[in-house]
Amino acid sequence: MPTPQPSRQATALIVDDDHVMRLLEYETLSQFDFAVHEANDAHAALDLLSTLVPDLLLLDVDMPGMNGFELCRRVRQRWDMTRLPIIMVTGMDDLESINEAYQSGANDFVSKPINWPILGHRARYVLRSAQAVRELHELKEKQAAIVQAIPDTIFLTDRRGTYLDFKAGFGATPGLVPDAIVDRHVAEILPGEVAELVLRAIERTLQEGRIESLVYKLPLADGTHHYEARLAPSGADKVVIVVRDITLQKLNEDRVRRLAYFDTLTGMPNRQSFLERLDDELLRARRQGRVVALLFLDLDGFKRVNDTLGHSAGDQLLQAVAEDSGLIVPLGEWVMRTACRQLVEWLERGAVVPRVAVNVSATQVRGADFIGTVASVIDETGIGADQLELELTESILMDPDMRRIEGLSRLRARGVHFSIDDFGTGYSSLSYVKRFPISMLKIDQSFVRGLPDSANDAGITTAIIAMARSLGLEVIAEGVENACQADFLRRAQCDKLQGYLFSRPLQAAEVEQLLLQGRL
Repeated sequence: MPTPQPSRQATALIVDDDHVMRLLEYETLSQFDFAVHEANDAHAALDLLSTLVPDLLLLDVDMPGMNGFELCRRVRQRWDMTRLPIIMVTGMDDLESINEAYQSGANDFVSKPINWPILGHRARYVLRSAQAVRELHELKEKQAAIVQAIPDTIFLTDRRGTYLDFKAGFGATPGLVPDAIVDRHVAEILPGEVAELVLRAIERTLQEGRIESLVYKLPLADGTHHYEARLAPSGADKVVIVVRDITLQKLNEDRVRRLAYFDTLTGMPNRQSFLERLDDELLRARRQGRVVALLFLDLDGFKRVNDTLGHSAGDQLLQAVAEDSGLIVPLGEWVMRTACRQLVEWLERGAVVPRVAVNVSATQVRGADFIGTVASVIDETGIGADQLELELTESILMDPDMRRIEGLSRLRARGVHFSIDDFGTGYSSLSYVKRFPISMLKIDQSFVRGLPDSANDAGITTAIIAMARSLGLEVIAEGVENACQADFLRRAQCDKLQGYLFSRPLQAAEVEQLLLQGRL
């Protein structure tokens, strides 16, 4: 129903079978600046209402044929008159008649004999009240439309963290319905660590009476999503929480950061990244009173190799230098021992730790005492053998020495896991894999990088997963950087994923915090 404009003269329709009463009501309402229309019975009123929508309806109750109660009910059935102000005029002042007037849909009633000046004021008051109700309803509809259109999800909670109300944002994650949220505690809906963050923010919001904000992430079916939550007090003991999905923003920030700090050709940290990392370490050392050492290695003539034969040849040369010099053996043993000691330390601090994977080179594996070295590291550090995974290169598969295979099998029987790293870039023969006690293949990131758009990469990846599963091997995909790659790999039934989509390389202290929080 259109809202009457203040500059327009209000219209009123009087329905009364008594000519004298209509005349007096007409004169009274005219003096209060109403444009007045008349009808002498209910049927005449309905005919008139088919072309006229007045601002006020004044009905006599006691009329022949259809009485005022029934006419009021008929009017209320029209969609455009559900909020039309109706005053009923009645000679009956018993409680039953008054109740029936309101139940029929009347806004007010006037008893006979009528105090005529009061009738005019009463009519104006009812009109203003109806106008206020209409404006409030329009405002609520406008607010509801705005809330419906925004992408944010809105929650209302009490001080204890119980959800009192909920509105899903436009395009928000499907599956969230009010019945599954309302009257449940935050800890029932969110993971423990996130729930604790939200509960602390709720308490701060109510204590300090100001807006709080926090950022968190949740694992969903299509990958990890990042969210920003803003909390505002609502009264003394309630909080409104507005949550926005900022996953796309985070991905864009990561892309920008990668362009700024990583070489686009090699994917390695660039000069700017190195300088900022060095500044951070120097600052941390000054705060903690420690000393930092920077080791710089240079190879004479190495630039000539890169410039002449390309960076891939340079990478291979660096492998040859380390392996041929024999440094790779003590270096590899130090890495294995350090990783195992770190895992044991985390366990002693109460963390739940998955098994740790350590890369070993072909030179190490071919060494005369490799099996003994691994057993010694396990015994000295106290690590459980089943918590250690050794990642072998594909070149090991091409050297099926029976004594070496038997040694690896003994370690496997003790609990040590073996996986093939960067599978698909070298010999890629599953017939060789079957000879070794291998339990996992790691698909090289060069194939993952082209997913899902590259038909070749998709075909190779799918084939590796299918062949590995046929042999009862687990598969892990390396270098997963976006949700599209993760979706493809999950659909292809890849067991595990690894890459920047989940986390960048972290310091041991940072990993420890994630482990203690149960996030790994």
